[in-house]
Amino acid sequence: MAKVDWVWYHKQSISSSGTTTYFNTDEATSGTNVTNMKMAGQLPSAEKFTIKSIQVFFDPADAVDDIETLLGNTVLELVIGEETKIKAPLFHFVPQGNITGYAALYGQASETERSAAGLGGTVWTFENPIVLPGGVGFKVDLHVGTAPSAAVDVTVSLVGVREY
Repeated sequence: MAKVDWVWYHKQSISSSGTTTYFNTDEATSGTNVTNMKMAGQLPSAEKFTIKSIQVFFDPADAVDDIETLLGNTVLELVIGEETKIKAPLFHFVPQGNITGYAALYGQASETERSAAGLGGTVWTFENPIVLPGGVGFKVDLHVGTAPSAAVDVTVSLVGVREY
């Protein structure tokens, strides 16, 4: 079996509250710019993927206020088969998932000031990686409590080791 470092990804727009499900489409249907999954909702049965981290990215063109709304009001849940493997607030999965700098200290700061402040933080790498076996259904759900004022493009990436 070949073993390589790999990233599975899926991008969607979030514009409302509720649950948005990721990894429920494939590359042939949605295109390479949306996902690199070979099958919707599962890996081929002969494969295995060890998830070392889950990373969430926002389109830098989206409004900072809308990104902050999602960061503070969304929970990420990874489900493999029928079992929740991890569930936590979204900001734990966002590299540089908080605003730093002087403007971040003031709730009155303008969007321009917050953008200038920059992002800070580190990637959460699992001490106990999560094994995703082939042939078993899985999904990542983003449970959005408060909708952004405009659509935000959000990419969820599973980062780890692919065996095939």
